[in-house]
Amino acid sequence: MVERLKVSMITICYNAEKTIAKTIESVLSQDYENLEYIIVDGGSKDHTVDIIKSYENKKIHWISEKDNGISDAFNKGIKMATGDLIGLINADDYLFPHALANLTLACHECTDVLYGNTIVDDQENELKLIKYAGSAEGLEYSLPFIHQSSLVRKKAYDQYGGYSEKYKICMDYDLFARFYRGGQSFNLSIQLLVALHMEEHHVVIHFRQLRKMYPLQRNMV
Repeated sequence: MVERLKVSMITICYNAEKTIAKTIESVLSQDYENLEYIIVDGGSKDHTVDIIKSYENKKIHWISEKDNGISDAFNKGIKMATGDLIGLINADDYLFPHALANLTLACHECTDVLYGNTIVDDQENELKLIKYAGSAEGLEYSLPFIHQSSLVRKKAYDQYGGYSEKYKICMDYDLFARFYRGGQSFNLSIQLLVALHMEEHHVVIHFRQLRKMYPLQRNMV
């Protein structure tokens, strides 16, 4: 078990004034001290930046500038990150209380990518479903989990690179497939992340306490 890992949470956003405050508050309220929070704003035209500025906190590092799309914004945040583990939380996502403390207690030395199930509760359409995370071996064909439902070692990004800007969609599959083919260790964790509801087709992700882990390793030549 690895203790006191530094965690970097990254939010990318653009014109997110309606949801960004809840996201920020959920991260800053975590009872985990070894945390940094990076916000990459794409040059919002609404009050998003004003809201970010209103949260003066030594854990927050932010920039606001035009980017070349989602992958570019993700990569900016990853390059800024100094944590051992990196998580992506979008501007309409938020963390459960105690989430990061629970996650780091469940992370082992051999873990490069920690991922899990996602619950989607579409309240508008009264629909609830579970997106079950599959075996990492599924990366031979498709992404077996939602990419927001994962934490990744910074060293994996350093070794294999970040999100490819040549893809407008499926950039997450490309990223994790590269990790997998490079022999990174994937740990499947039951109830790692839970999406509580869906708003305007955006999934709201929550971290929950881990219950059980299934270490999976695969080396591909």
